[in-house]
Amino acid sequence: DLLIGQTCGWPLITELAPSVHVLGTFDCDVDGAVDATYRSVLVSAGDEPLADILARPELTVSANSPDSLSGWISLLVVAASNEAELHAVEWTGSHAASVEAVRQGRADLASIDAVTWAHIGTSALSIVGHGPRVPCLPLVAAASVGVDIVDQLRRAFDAVVSDPAMAAVCATLRIRGFVRRQLADYEGLSVLAQLV
Repeated sequence: DLLIGQTCGWPLITELAPSVHVLGTFDCDVDGAVDATYRSVLVSAGDEPLADILARPELTVSANSPDSLSGWISLLVVAASNEAELHAVEWTGSHAASVEAVRQGRADLASIDAVTWAHIGTSALSIVGHGPRVPCLPLVAAASVGVDIVDQLRRAFDAVVSDPAMAAVCATLRIRGFVRRQLADYEGLSVLAQLV
């Protein structure tokens, strides 16, 4: 019954693909975002190099959810590229709670969605690295929605984000455009599974 929703790229390719049409994604106005792709930010309470943080024997990380592309999968990819293993994880339920876990000293490191960080980032934490570049969050409709409705929804998003009357809202939400995408644009994320 879903007309429009927004999901994470990882559940899209691991669970939802048969059940949805991908409409597109917002081109996010955050540091490092290019052509509707972005990278999560890895944050820590100090400015120690990321490789040193990952090498800590008592390393604890915080993450919002095991199926989060920006909060967990990206962190696993970075750890693997540094030949580090993540053993102690505090599952927080949200990026904001992961930030708080690091700020309070319960975790040494967290990977945070770049848009969330743009909204709630704190000077108490430092960006010590970035996750892999991935497409921004997909907007989806139920697979039962007809192709003509999918096209209408895409045209509606095109119109809304280019409407001068919506400029202030889009700026607040960190949206600078809408990019039409297909499921195939997200299928490349599956290669990350080989790295974790």
